Order: sequence, then C-alpha cells, then structure tokens
Amino acid sequence: MGLMWDCVDLETNRITIRREIIRTRKKDKECYELVEHTKCRSEETQDEERCIPVHTSIIEMLKEVKHDFPSERYVFVSSVGNHLYSGHIYDHLREICRSVGVEI
Repeated sequence: MGLMWDCVDLETNRITIRREIIRTRKKDKECYELVEHTKCRSEETQDEERCIPVHTSIIEMLKEVKHDFPSERYVFVSSVGNHLYSGHIYDHLREICRSVGVEI
C-alpha cells in the first residue's frame, strides 16, 4: 500500500521493497507513517531490500496507472491522492461483496 514509483522499475520488470507504512497511535488518534525499512524476520536482514520480479502483464497495468496518475508519489492512491491503507481495500471489498449478494 505504500509502494512508491521510485521502487518500480518498468524497464527491468522489478519492484524493490524499500519502505513500509506503519500504523501508529498519537494522542488516541490512529496515524500512518512511512518508514525507510521493511518488515523483516531477523535483525541481520532488517536493512535489506526485497527485489521482486514482476510479470510483463502487471508491468503493462502499472504503466497505465502511471499514465493516468503521472504526478502521484504513490503507485496506489485514494480518490484524494493519499496512499491506500488496509481500511480502503477492505471497505471496497465489502462493497463489492454486498453488490453481488455475498454475505460477509
């Protein structure tokens, strides 16, 4: 959800995971913060980047997204240009399920 365009290489079909968005609480308010590290399994791999090869069909879709939203910092954004968070995705999924009659 915090994927930024500087991590997407449309020429080599790779995405590098360098950072994550974490949910925090400040003064009893839920906040989201972009941090320059990723989840890791051990302290030895904490600062390592993850490089993911991406199928060309996904790269073509990402090119379309970039074309439609060329100035966006984040790859996936809300209607007001902010990064997506899990609540956005779950809200949309619930709406889709209800529209097709699937109980959730």
